[in-house]
Amino acid sequence: VIYEIMISDNFLTSGGLILAADYSQLELRILAHLSCDCRLIQALNSGTDVFKSIAAEWKMIDPEAVGDRTRQQAKQICYGIIYGIGAKSLGEQMGIDENEAAIYIESFKSRYTGLD
Repeated sequence: VIYEIMISDNFLTSGGLILAADYSQLELRILAHLSCDCRLIQALNSGTDVFKSIAAEWKMIDPEAVGDRTRQQAKQICYGIIYGIGAKSLGEQMGIDENEAAIYIESFKSRYTGLD
């Protein structure tokens, strides 16, 4: 005997639907909104690679000069700030020492002053 089980029947009423949505950089967008940081808002609205734009602003370089490593560092710092990561944990995550991570956080916040 074969039984057909429709998992969705357990969740849907007649005429309903299941919706999946991907909110790109949701936490970062909330941070930009709450902090009112103009540079961060501009990076999010630029239509380009957000983390490349953020990294370029942070390092004060042309976006075309931003490599994968610098982009990844900017991304780690952004999400680290959002989730309250300290220099020690950020350093471990990035493979750098705690003092260097603290400098990264401070230099990042000096460019994105709304985050401080």
